[in-house]
Amino acid sequence: MGSRLGLHLLGPPRVECDGAPVDLDRRKALALLAYLAVTGHPHRRDALVNLLWPDFDTSRGRAALRRTLYALRQALPDGCLDADRDEIGLNPEIGLWLDVDQFRQHLAECEAHGHPVAQPCPACVELLTAAVALVQGEFLSGFGLKDAFNFDDWQLFQAEELRQALSGALERLARWHASQREFE
Repeated sequence: MGSRLGLHLLGPPRVECDGAPVDLDRRKALALLAYLAVTGHPHRRDALVNLLWPDFDTSRGRAALRRTLYALRQALPDGCLDADRDEIGLNPEIGLWLDVDQFRQHLAECEAHGHPVAQPCPACVELLTAAVALVQGEFLSGFGLKDAFNFDDWQLFQAEELRQALSGALERLARWHASQREFE
C-alpha cells in the first residue's frame, strides 16, 4: 500500500493522507476512525453500533454504520478499512501514523531504561521532549458526539489517561532541567 495515513488526535482531530488533509464530512466517521486506530484491533459491528448509536435498534444502527463506513471508504485511500460481515478494523498494512501511539511509545522507551522513572537520563530527556511535542491539546479537543454517550465515556477515559501521562512526562522534564540548572 503506497499511501500513509496520519491521525492527529492529541489536540483538535486531524486526518492526513501522505501529508495532505483528509476531509471527513461525518462526525461519526471521524469517531469510528479514531476508535479503531486508538484501540488497534478489529471490533464487532454490533459493538460499534452500541458505541456510536446506542439509542438505535439493531437494524437502524447497522444501516447507520454502513453509511459511515461508506463515507470513510470515500475519504480514505483504498484498502484502509478491513471489514467483513462481523468485524471492522483498520488494515494493519496501511502504514498508519498515530500521534497517540507515538506519544505512548516514547514514554514506554523511557521507562524501559532500567533507572528510576523520577531520575531521567539524557536519552530519556530526548524521548520525553519528543512525546510532549506531539501534544497539541486534549485528546480529540473540541470534538464530541451529541448522541453517543458510550463514545463520550471512552473519549473522556482516554483523555484522562493521556493527561496523566503528559503530566508525568512534564514533571520528569522539569525535574531534569532543574537538576541541570536550565531554568528557562
